[in-house]
Amino acid sequence: MADDDIDGHPVHPALALIPLMKDGEMQGLVASIKQNGLRDPIVLDGEVLIDGRCRLLACRIAGVEPRFKLLPAGKDPVDWIVSANLMRTHRSPGQRAMQVVQIARDLGDPEWCVAGINPDLVEQCRTILAAYPTAVPLIVSGAYTVDRVYQKIMQDRRTNEWRRLTLARLEAEAPAIADLVSSEQLTLQEAVDLHRRRQSQAADGNG
Repeated sequence: MADDDIDGHPVHPALALIPLMKDGEMQGLVASIKQNGLRDPIVLDGEVLIDGRCRLLACRIAGVEPRFKLLPAGKDPVDWIVSANLMRTHRSPGQRAMQVVQIARDLGDPEWCVAGINPDLVEQCRTILAAYPTAVPLIVSGAYTVDRVYQKIMQDRRTNEWRRLTLARLEAEAPAIADLVSSEQLTLQEAVDLHRRRQSQAADGNG
């Protein structure tokens, strides 16, 4: 099965960004559909699948004929996807926000996508998406939290700023030592320690 097509129904690009159920969850859905049938129909926009990707796959596994309904006239498919798939309670606020921000980015960042989400959380997710995109699926899956990744990015930025300012100071006060950092003969911290020792020795000698 291709991720972008299920039983002849193309998967909407926004829906494709949302992870499928984990194996255990999918098995539970298959068992439920076998026993009770398909409760909620699968939603199509024309032939494009916008809600019910896992239900459609579960119907295939369970041998149950799926039921479909069309997106109501005048409804925006992406708005439907966000409402139907991203606001479900089994996802944490961080997981939902990360998914919404990712979809919003791909759509050109329309503000309506993030309406109702904590603005600070939205900004954290946008920072992660720009600085550490490989962490996005880990957040969406629940392996990492938004806060954990965001704090790591902030710490890296503080470290990089310290390195920039410290190296600039060394270049001004002790260019020969700074050259040892540039040539990787010393780490920046080793260079700082060496500079401090020489400053202390010079002060002792002058005293």
